[in-house]
Amino acid sequence: MKNQNLYNAALEALTARGCPTDLAQKAAKIVANDHPNQNDLGRSKKDQRVINSVSPYLQNKQAQETPKVKTKPVSLKSLPKSFWQHF
Repeated sequence: MKNQNLYNAALEALTARGCPTDLAQKAAKIVANDHPNQNDLGRSKKDQRVINSVSPYLQNKQAQETPKVKTKPVSLKSLPKSFWQHF
């Protein structure tokens, strides 16, 4: 693999957006082995078909991840005395 970090990032982005793992792995491998100085990045027609098939997943801007919970800082002074009895 030419660029492992790019492979990992592409795989994570695709699977987070609902792309099937086997298809995401194929596409990530293609992207990680791209040759920027070659025509079509050195991709074969078969490679390009794989990339085209994952394109809709990349257009899905919302990753299918568990939403992050926003929390507010709590002042220790605001905690009731009953809380501190456990320590």
